[in-house]
Amino acid sequence: MTVLSPADLVALRSHPHKSTFYMSIFKPELVYTGQVAGTPAYGAREITVTDISGDIADIEEGFTVKVKDADGNLVCKRRYRSRVGQILKLDENVVSWSVSYTIEVYRQYELWTIFPYIDAADDYRFYKDYDIAYSDQNIRIPPVAIAGSHRAGFLDGGSITFDLDCSDSYPIAHGASATMTYLWSCDTGVIDSATSETTTITFTAAGQHIVKLTVTDSMDSSQSTYRIFFVHTRTGADSPHLNFTLESIDCSWSSGGCTLSTILKEAANIEDIEDGALVVIWSENWYNNTKQNIGAFNEVRFVGYILSESIQRTVTANEVSFDIGTIDALMKNMRMFSLSLEAVPSGSLAVTWYQFPYNTLTVARAVHHLWKWHSTLFEIADVFLPTENLYTMTACDDMTDGNLFTLTDWVYENGIFAKLYCDQVSGVHLDIDSLILDDTTRDALETYFDITTQDWRLEEGLRIDRNKDPKAALVSASGVANISGTFTPLIAQSPGVIPNNVGNDIINVERLVLYSQSQLNTLVGRLYAIANSEISEIGLSFVGDYPITLSPKVWYTLTIPASYTRRGIDIDVRMLCREVTYRVSITSGTIYPLCIFEVDVDSLDGITVEYTEEPETPYSPIPAYTPAIPYVPNIPPIYPIVPMQPYPNYPGGSPTTIVPSPATIPAISALCRTNLAYSPNGPYFVYSGEAPGGSTIIPISFFLRGTNYTNYTRYTLNGYFYDVDDDTGEYEITTDDDFYEIYALDATGTRVATGVKDPVVGSGYQRTGRFNVAAGVDISAIEFVCEVPTLASHAHTLNDNDGWYPAVYPYSTSFGEYTYIENADGGLVQQLDKLSCGVANPPWIYSVNSNVTLSSVWNLTKYPAWFNWVTILQNSEEGLVSHYMEAKTPWGLVVITNDTDQFSTKIKYPSHGSLYDKWQLRYRVYFTNINEAWVTQFSWLTPIVPKITIDSLLLWNVCSHS
Repeated sequence: MTVLSPADLVALRSHPHKSTFYMSIFKPELVYTGQVAGTPAYGAREITVTDISGDIADIEEGFTVKVKDADGNLVCKRRYRSRVGQILKLDENVVSWSVSYTIEVYRQYELWTIFPYIDAADDYRFYKDYDIAYSDQNIRIPPVAIAGSHRAGFLDGGSITFDLDCSDSYPIAHGASATMTYLWSCDTGVIDSATSETTTITFTAAGQHIVKLTVTDSMDSSQSTYRIFFVHTRTGADSPHLNFTLESIDCSWSSGGCTLSTILKEAANIEDIEDGALVVIWSENWYNNTKQNIGAFNEVRFVGYILSESIQRTVTANEVSFDIGTIDALMKNMRMFSLSLEAVPSGSLAVTWYQFPYNTLTVARAVHHLWKWHSTLFEIADVFLPTENLYTMTACDDMTDGNLFTLTDWVYENGIFAKLYCDQVSGVHLDIDSLILDDTTRDALETYFDITTQDWRLEEGLRIDRNKDPKAALVSASGVANISGTFTPLIAQSPGVIPNNVGNDIINVERLVLYSQSQLNTLVGRLYAIANSEISEIGLSFVGDYPITLSPKVWYTLTIPASYTRRGIDIDVRMLCREVTYRVSITSGTIYPLCIFEVDVDSLDGITVEYTEEPETPYSPIPAYTPAIPYVPNIPPIYPIVPMQPYPNYPGGSPTTIVPSPATIPAISALCRTNLAYSPNGPYFVYSGEAPGGSTIIPISFFLRGTNYTNYTRYTLNGYFYDVDDDTGEYEITTDDDFYEIYALDATGTRVATGVKDPVVGSGYQRTGRFNVAAGVDISAIEFVCEVPTLASHAHTLNDNDGWYPAVYPYSTSFGEYTYIENADGGLVQQLDKLSCGVANPPWIYSVNSNVTLSSVWNLTKYPAWFNWVTILQNSEEGLVSHYMEAKTPWGLVVITNDTDQFSTKIKYPSHGSLYDKWQLRYRVYFTNINEAWVTQFSWLTPIVPKITIDSLLLWNVCSHS
């Protein structure tokens, strides 16, 4: 990390500071259009096309594919992989292909997830991207290409030259040397020296230019990455966006990225600014009337992607506001399955994707494996991994089901205290937190700059938050170290054998990746000192355009004499910046950061705790009763999977939800079924997803060991359990367990075993239990049932029985959305006497009667529940009318008045015994002009009922299905 120079500080402390801000938004170039041909199957990956426009030979791997229907509407976006003739190979998809679809291919590189695949028919062979088999990828690991951020500038004088620098690129393979080769390329620019680490590129035409960098390490493994260079004219069609507002840019070490909101007051057609578009905000900067750039992010201020928008149209304004986030926001929205990796001591090539030979599995290589083989992150962003940490692991099974961002949380929580965050130009960093390093390593870090009273805004001042008392009484830490080739468990704690008598928290850190006992003793002492730091944080607002960094690789220092504050305390600290908010005024051209700092602390080493051979309490989600078991890599779900059909004799009719099957139980010895004392096994991942109101079926074939077995079948359910607040109808997390049941179903769909729940412990995130069947039985599915209100069918009355309506059941698949057709001759009429109702889904009412009353009566046989409902009125002719809707009970529970053409609310159905076991909703619409034609839609929507969000359902002590 480059520190600020004395010349930089002179410029920063000279005023005024002024910037002119610009916005560039990427619009991808259409390369090729083709028509889908043949009869591609659902989810097909190889699609035959006939040419419409463009040259099919111009398509390159990684381009974005837009699939559109016959009307030009976007069906989905896909990732292009390769081509043979007129057959395009795309990534895995769930497209219901049609010959009416067209395929548009754009010169655009985006972030994608790439799922793992296991071929159950071929001894569970692992693949990446569905069909990439393992050869030697975990030995010849590709390097990381660092090309810098996306860039922008003006075509002044007919040309513009940008610096190119890839010197921060690095190898990651074991045995790869630091010597690498480089190749820059760009079809629309002139590169001074295409094979140099540092060079220049010159453009003579305005537009969006894509620069490619390919880095090759000493083992001949390569990685390419792409950047957008925006070249603008100062005026005209190729100028950047100028008419926008920007209040602040917020960056946070803890949240892992940066966000901003901007209001664009210029043309923003959705075809020009597409959803998720890349946005670059940049500036020209003057310090004391001298034009220059200071710091890494002084020219390009922000690189992000459009996350959401709000469109405003008033008498005085016509604008759209965008929420934009750095690439971490995209990563957090990219789902990924669990991954397991293991190190093998053999010097031979690894035999499968999850093995690293020569015991070369490190934290950096584990994360690289995730992002390289299960995403396209390295193709579109600079990624900085903690390659300085060479501690090896015997295995990594911490990358559990989540997204591309959260799958790395273990690195900070249970690994090497390396935090994942994105800087404001979407560089992805996985940096070790410097606060936990030993004294020698911390002292070797450079100081970014010394903060003085010249640097902060005196009117906003300085804020110092102090802790009166220690917060943590005891910190314990444990992990495994590779000591002389042997993986050894280690434990340490601080401050000593017993806790401090002051401090409420007990901190326990597990599963650390270590190299020695002395390192762990220092680490646990650091953790104790940090938790009990006298100064919790320091807040400071800088006086001008200071290039603040969140990087933990440099210090900020601050010295405050005792006379400066009323507390009379000397402040002489070095700090790390944890949050920065850049306050921006586009009109005045000012920008200044407001920062939150965390201070460094002195510490004493902790003490060694003797490791015993008795197994520790297994890490959640493993239940405490389970004995220690040898490590077995988790097997990710097998794709694709054909969903099971509804069970023909399911009790009470077909279930509401059929969930595609996850991985099957692997083959286990036949003794598992026949030997009542057979050893325990598991866990086996079964399901992750929602269990909404009603029934959810999870197909999974296994033999359930009954309670006559020594190690009978048990389940672990990790997730969030939601009940409905009786007063508000909103969801709230609950520790109750009486609103759901778990069943095991046989091949006919019959419930043959009921889950017996263990008492809920703690927050209730983890629930455990067994099945109440004495002897073993073959199982074909697990069923969740969440209670829903049972509502009897109801009759509607419209204008003295002019029409009738079919029953609406909230537990049906559509959750009771209906549209009634009330027009006998297929069109709106001025008068309608007799109404009829079709039974097909679902319900429109056409009527021009002056007083329309719609009533429904429900018999409620369960507990009180909330329902959503909506009514929409649309006038088919010109003119306004006065109307209102009224919802009430005989005792006046709810009265609602509305004067708009669309209305929605929530209604609670109360239950008060036999006296109030019915609910009547009366719906009236009054028209001031009965000659106008109106259309009315009345819908019953989803009941708001308890639900479960399942992070993981695990089975223990099961056998293979016969």
